[in-house]
Amino acid sequence: MQSGPTIAWTDEAEDAETIGVLRWRFRQLARGGFELEDAALLAAHFDVDLHQTLTLVRRGCPQKTAVRILL
Repeated sequence: MQSGPTIAWTDEAEDAETIGVLRWRFRQLARGGFELEDAALLAAHFDVDLHQTLTLVRRGCPQKTAVRILL
């Protein structure tokens, strides 16, 4: 059994999944009112809780302040 193609396929699948999650996070943040640059920055930080981020802004935290708090 050859593992080379399977490993390559797995890496590609994981990369595609990561890109999909990154795009979804970006869209959610942009819809939540973040400027595109801030949305991209936060989306790329998978350690930042998306729901916490959006809740901060919904509760009145300015988005620039939210970015500083979360990063």
